[in-house]
Amino acid sequence: RDKKLVYGKLRKDVDPRSRSVRSPIYNGRKEFRWDSKKGWDPTITIVIEVTGLERTTPTPDFETSIVGFALINVFVDPETGEQPLNSSIPEYVLNEGAFQIPIC
Repeated sequence: RDKKLVYGKLRKDVDPRSRSVRSPIYNGRKEFRWDSKKGWDPTITIVIEVTGLERTTPTPDFETSIVGFALINVFVDPETGEQPLNSSIPEYVLNEGAFQIPIC
């Protein structure tokens, strides 16, 4: 990967030069909006990539490496509480709550 490209993406949300780099607050946000032509697919899963920054030299350059991935389903079947397995399910609800998801 191009370090400048990765740093530019991270810079908006977490500045690796800050004193809180060991315990950053991530201010990223992604919104998904309703499109009446497409609708929602109840089997949607969000994949989150966790990338680590590592200073390997005394210069201000950072190396990046993938720490892991996390997955979370967006919708659940209201009867079972599980992620729908079929996109033709007639009823589904938003998977809401406070989550601690493992990084694999």
